[in-house]
Amino acid sequence: MNQAQQAVLADAHSQHHIALPVQTHKNRTVTHLPVADILRGLAASWVFLFHASEGGHIDGLARILPEMLTNIAFSAGHLGVAVFFVLSGLVIAMSGERCGDGLIPAANFLARRLTRLAPPYYLSLVVVLAYLLLKKKFEPAGVTLPEPGVLAAHLLFLQDTLGIQALNSVYWTLCIEIQFYFAFCFLMLLIRWSDRKFPANFGWFAIMGIACTIAAFWPIGLAYDKKWDASFLPTWHLFLLGVVLRQALKDGRFVAAPYVIYLSVLTVAAIANKNVFTLAGIATSAVLYAFARWPAYEAWARFRLLTKLGTISYSFYLLHNPITGAAFNITRRLIGSGIAAEMIGLMVSFCLCVFSAAISYMIIERPAIQWGRRFRT
Repeated sequence: MNQAQQAVLADAHSQHHIALPVQTHKNRTVTHLPVADILRGLAASWVFLFHASEGGHIDGLARILPEMLTNIAFSAGHLGVAVFFVLSGLVIAMSGERCGDGLIPAANFLARRLTRLAPPYYLSLVVVLAYLLLKKKFEPAGVTLPEPGVLAAHLLFLQDTLGIQALNSVYWTLCIEIQFYFAFCFLMLLIRWSDRKFPANFGWFAIMGIACTIAAFWPIGLAYDKKWDASFLPTWHLFLLGVVLRQALKDGRFVAAPYVIYLSVLTVAAIANKNVFTLAGIATSAVLYAFARWPAYEAWARFRLLTKLGTISYSFYLLHNPITGAAFNITRRLIGSGIAAEMIGLMVSFCLCVFSAAISYMIIERPAIQWGRRFRT
């Protein structure tokens, strides 16, 4: 693939679409995976329902619904994060291949990813602080405003590393993702170094094989300790599953075997240890691999709303907690409590989250994406 093609793929990624040079059984080149956008939109909605339940906003509604439905729709919503991790590994592998060509491409890759990640995150910090200020005005006894040191740690994505409670419960995933960016660059630099010393493809198989083996220690249960919780290591296997998936989709059967082996190892480990979080990531990877070769693009048009939600899912993910809390508080003040009020609050808060995320995407995310293209990898 030449540099012009690489740039086209990177630009497609910047618009939140998964673009991959995949050959189908009919020799048709697939350059876009709509199922990835759909999964992203579903995962964002799932996390939203989980936090609405965890916040105690829909207790009455949950009590009248079948237990199985509440477990799947609400209690298991945190599994949407596993979906994000696999998708993130896939996207990073697609957009950061050339970051192993030297320190400058690696630095450009990191700058591009941080430019993509940071502006919407900082906007969400402003929204969280505004929500805390309003809440303190109406409920002063139950709200403590963050100190400058806490804000500084958040600005640098270091709150979890420093043991500081996050201002928004979703922020832990961003801390982990940034750590993985650096780890990925390091792996790619090692792979390029190996390619210069050994036969072609040896470096990728050797370095990624070692990384995947180490990452598998956590789902297998060989390396679990709470001291690792602030690092990316306990969830590294899901990011790497996305990376290996990308290579399998790109190179076909030659790399499909290692991908299937790694997928099988993680599946056995997850089932043995009842690790539902890892199973959610495995299912995400399997769905992506299966549908990458489905050429019926006209069928995906039926899910256009979900693909649009996938486009704004990052801002939705960052903003949904404070907006949901504020929406339910206002709903209770206006129409009281009860199941009907909870249903109205749920619909209103979801619509507000979508609207706010769309605004954030237009005024923050999209300009940040365009600006980040200056950092060519």
